[in-house]
Amino acid sequence: MTDKNRSAIAARESQLPRKGEIWQHTKSGARYVIAGAAYNAITDQSDVLYEPLYPCELQRFSRQLSAHPKAFLSQNDDGTPRFHRVVQMRALED
Repeated sequence: MTDKNRSAIAARESQLPRKGEIWQHTKSGARYVIAGAAYNAITDQSDVLYEPLYPCELQRFSRQLSAHPKAFLSQNDDGTPRFHRVVQMRALED
């Protein structure tokens, strides 16, 4: 693997939601804490699990990470991201 490939992978991974981070839905303004990730055997895709930080009957939501028009990391019709990170987790130090 080349350094260029490593850099591209690192850049992509830095954009992925991580457990404990807070993300906001761009249109509604609702905030969610990332609960983790899951593999969806039906779609063969990775899903993001997230919990609302507002009163809600549902305790947890699941959304495809990518490869779907309304995926977590997709864009709205106007080009803005569907969700954006509000609070980023700090990397653990060795």
